[in-house]
Amino acid sequence: MENTAASNTVPIGRPEALRRIHKIGIGFLLALIILFGVWVEFRGALSHSRMTDLGPYLRAAWGVRVGGDIYWTTDDRGWHFVYPPLFAILMTPLADPPEGRDRTGYLPYKWSVGIWYVLTTLICIAGINKLANVIGDRYANLAAARGSYSSLQWWALRVIPVLVLLPAIGRSQMRGQVGLLIGFAFCCVAAAALEGKRFRAGLWLAGAICVKIIPAVLLVFAFWRRDWRMVLGSVLGLVVGLIII
Repeated sequence: MENTAASNTVPIGRPEALRRIHKIGIGFLLALIILFGVWVEFRGALSHSRMTDLGPYLRAAWGVRVGGDIYWTTDDRGWHFVYPPLFAILMTPLADPPEGRDRTGYLPYKWSVGIWYVLTTLICIAGINKLANVIGDRYANLAAARGSYSSLQWWALRVIPVLVLLPAIGRSQMRGQVGLLIGFAFCCVAAAALEGKRFRAGLWLAGAICVKIIPAVLLVFAFWRRDWRMVLGSVLGLVVGLIII
């Protein structure tokens, strides 16, 4: 019995291989993401009314392209854009003109909805992967699995956060919101902070604020810790993102 138990123990620093049940679970999660994207596309662009909050972003982006006032421009439901200007500028490739305006050079709205879902999903995955790499490097039994895509530790660091945040992720994607962009920036803030790169952490925090003002509340953390490098990075990023650009 003792020999059997010892043989089933994974030594510290040695990655444990994925089992069949793990691979099935990962496949199910990927299928869920794809099917949910199909539903978001239908709900947001192919149904009788646009059931998404993406409209104000794309209409503000159109305002940027034609030189209009992005805060007076509204979507088809009369909703206004209430985010910093940098976000509207970044959205210009997906701009959506009002009905009756010339659409030459603009993507079809249904394409914009699909691209936004795929893009934000990939950004979310990139943020989680970045943070997982940094966390893995700090612990011997996780660092051994870095780059080993067939190991349980490698996948656990990435899949578990997705499962925990799945309701919030689904809600953000269903509504076409910016939640995953903010989540990506937060992952980068945390990763930079863990690596001791406080100035870079401040720059990433500024990036989140330039998309949506609410993350500015995290500046309290930097001031509370008297982390002046992080504060300086945030201030510089905000000057560039909110004033210069």
